[in-house]
Amino acid sequence: MAKVAMVFTFPSAFQEQPLAYRLVKEYDLMINILHAHIRPSEEGRLILELSGDEKNNERGLKLVRSTGVSVQPLRDFVSRDEELCTHCTACVGQCPTEALSVDRETMQVSFDPEMCIACGMCKDVCPTGAMRIDVD
Repeated sequence: MAKVAMVFTFPSAFQEQPLAYRLVKEYDLMINILHAHIRPSEEGRLILELSGDEKNNERGLKLVRSTGVSVQPLRDFVSRDEELCTHCTACVGQCPTEALSVDRETMQVSFDPEMCIACGMCKDVCPTGAMRIDVD
């Protein structure tokens, strides 16, 4: 089973369509909504994980794109500024997915954006503001 974290950006003039229903029903995908900011007549963002057969994930994302919704991997919205990071490890214990980890020999913090769910907990505790989440 493949899992992908994606950001859907809905145009302000998006007409109501049952996209989540179609992804579940037509492509047998499981949806885990991580964050949503959607209001009528405004651009909206939906961060979600899609889980299912890799081909069905691809087909489902193709369907979403065909409606005019922009689809991008979540990793494109989350980053760490290496120059600001002091490797203090404050973020490591807060990360629920272990996207942030520390090498105990070098005490260097590493970041794997593929594992990140953009919960913002690392950003909240980072004393230097090195973590960036640009989805709001």
